[in-house]
Amino acid sequence: MAATMSHVLVALDGSARDREVVDVAARVATTTGVSLALVLPHTPKVTARLADFAAGEEITPADAAEAYVDLLAEPVRDAGVPTAAITVPADDAASALSAYADRHHSAVILAAAGTRPALRRSLAERLARISSTPLIVVPAQFDGSATAA
Repeated sequence: MAATMSHVLVALDGSARDREVVDVAARVATTTGVSLALVLPHTPKVTARLADFAAGEEITPADAAEAYVDLLAEPVRDAGVPTAAITVPADDAASALSAYADRHHSAVILAAAGTRPALRRSLAERLARISSTPLIVVPAQFDGSATAA
């Protein structure tokens, strides 16, 4: 009997690409019936990226991270996809995501490609090097229209 995927870990990093990778993950979940775990490692770099998100609010960086992930998860949940919104304190995002995937037996990690021309030093590249969980990298400006030849 073939193994089935139960859930997909969606790697978030607080960047502008997060919404795009969540949209792709939602399409995968709708098509396959898997659940999603949107996971944001709460690192100093993420705290800096979310500073604008929390501007004007009197909340802690950890609360801002939770509110950010909940905001991304809400439309996916509204579409009927079982979705967990998770933040994990971390010094290194890739290590935290890899460890989460291992602990929770994630079928696959879905991550956005970096915005730099090369993958070098992007979260996706670091995950590819250290994670034992399969990784799918969503290219920039992915529109989902590509088909296999």
